[in-house]
Amino acid sequence: MLTHLNGLHFVEEKNAYCRLNEDGDIEEIVKIHHTPGDILVTIKQDVLDHHLFLSDSVLLRLFDRTLCNDWIRFCEKNRNESNFSDNKNKIYAR
Repeated sequence: MLTHLNGLHFVEEKNAYCRLNEDGDIEEIVKIHHTPGDILVTIKQDVLDHHLFLSDSVLLRLFDRTLCNDWIRFCEKNRNESNFSDNKNKIYAR
């Protein structure tokens, strides 16, 4: 839905979902960054805001901090997954 409503097409050589801007130049909207062991996906703020408005959604930021060896950091071996849902406010998280 995001790609269709915003006229986005995947451009393999840019590794991004792109569209043409008003000057006819290719504009990277959703960029996929590959790093060792991770994938980071970024999206332009105006496109994200438009999508959230159309889908009647909100974006929540969750920071996971776990205490390990007297330092606060991410601990993969101690991570537990859980689900949260608030049907009244239509909030779902994992």
